Amino acid sequence: MKVAIIGWGSLIHDRGVLRLVDGWHRDGPLLPVEFARTSVNGTLSLVITPDHGTTVTTYWAESMHHDVSLVRENLRLRERTPDVRNIAAVTWRGEVLGRTRYSAIEDAVIGWLRSNRKNTMVDAAVWTSLKPKGLDSYTPKKVGAFIDSDRADKSRIQDYIRRAPAQTITALRLELEKLPGWEPIPVPPECFADGEQDVRD
Repeated sequence: MKVAIIGWGSLIHDRGVLRLVDGWHRDGPLLPVEFARTSVNGTLSLVITPDHGTTVTTYWAESMHHDVSLVRENLRLRERTPDVRNIAAVTWRGEVLGRTRYSAIEDAVIGWLRSNRKNTMVDAAVWTSLKPKGLDSYTPKKVGAFIDSDRADKSRIQDYIRRAPAQTITALRLELEKLPGWEPIPVPPECFADGEQDVRD
């Protein structure tokens, strides 16, 4: 079985323990994401946010593993989450092999698998399915207020957002990029399967 890992944030420039066949492809499924998960150490991460996210073209890379359970476990280790249920998986036939949280996301990924299968030959897709956490709303104004608060590790958040890949253009990121010091840091070309620069259209 050929299994794709879907990414949209730090996985692209920092694969860590992920076992990938090659680099990231730029034509993953369209998914709504935002910097909307806070942590106890004051950081902020990108997660799928159907209600508040910006729909972006994600990335995908082929796993060296051919068993979905092994791919899920590999991604769990990279994401440092204790529960493999936070790692979702579906097949092109419509089988759900891990908690997806949102049926619309499940449908979007299955649709992507089916429409691209002649070109990619990918049988299943795996992705991180952590939910937004820490704020009562995730508008740019609200998240911006968190970043400026004493609860936030602003330097780490700034580095994380600036290093997000070029296609991950969210409402919050666009607002922050109007400010000095928030300009994007391109992902190195060697992270991508095509070896090309990480630039916006």
